[in-house]
Amino acid sequence: MATLGVVLGAAERAKADADVETGCALVNRGEFRDALAAFGRAEASSDLSRDDLVRLLECRALARFATRNLDALEEDLVRLVSLDPGYALSDDFGPEVHQMIDRVRARGVAALAVTVDVERRDGRIRVAARLDGDEGDLVREVRVRARVGRGAWRTGRDEVEIVGGRDATIAYVASAIGPGAAELERVEGTAGPDGSTTPRRPRRQPDDADEPASSPVIWPWLVGAGAAVAVAIGVTVAVVVSSGASDRTQPSAPIVAW
Repeated sequence: MATLGVVLGAAERAKADADVETGCALVNRGEFRDALAAFGRAEASSDLSRDDLVRLLECRALARFATRNLDALEEDLVRLVSLDPGYALSDDFGPEVHQMIDRVRARGVAALAVTVDVERRDGRIRVAARLDGDEGDLVREVRVRARVGRGAWRTGRDEVEIVGGRDATIAYVASAIGPGAAELERVEGTAGPDGSTTPRRPRRQPDDADEPASSPVIWPWLVGAGAAVAVAIGVTVAVVVSSGASDRTQPSAPIVAW
């Protein structure tokens, strides 16, 4: 069941996550400049998680929509779709934004993916990672690790070269790293002597089913005729009670009358 509002996370989080939560709360209060500053601090950190980044993009999309910064809003929608092709907007964003995300999908924005190629030549093995589907320019670097058998890991950016014969079995890990050092995508696997590779994409852990559902925030907006942005914001906090409510909550957009 979709609920209105931006989800407030657990009290004890890492600093980057705290900046994301602070930014979401500031969006709720209509303090968009300060919210964007908090999101900027989170993106500049080194301990942001993938889920934190998705949340940041959701909350920032609210600010973009509220201030009618539609170009930046579409850019964040592209990023959300590249991270999660099945990402669904709340109905509270309204038809304008739903049409926008439909256009994003229609133009072929694909899921962010990392592919690894292994090349053997003259006693050396080159392990190179290839990035696809990053139309939103989220990836800051691709890290590659590889080793022969149970030997020491070698680490490099985009690729790594190790010593090994044609009969060596290679283990590899490649990660796409985004804002705040968040690991956006990861592939790991092995490459056998016959040249075949066996990639394994680690399954992401589902959200904690025991996490309580959050209270929604309702956004009444007062807009003058022809105004470019909302001029007054009232925030009313309501609690949604439902025995079948989902523990995954989407942030919802302000409803703006034009």
